[in-house]
Amino acid sequence: YRKKASLYNVRVEELNAVTLERDDIKRQYDELRTKRQ
Repeated sequence: YRKKASLYNVRVEELNAVTLERDDIKRQYDELRTKRQ
């Protein structure tokens, strides 16, 4: 059970990192778009 829990935590951390990256990219894209208008 402990092994599964730690594996789950690793997955969650990976997911959080990916989500943060995506939000960052989206924010940069939105900034560029608003500047262009």
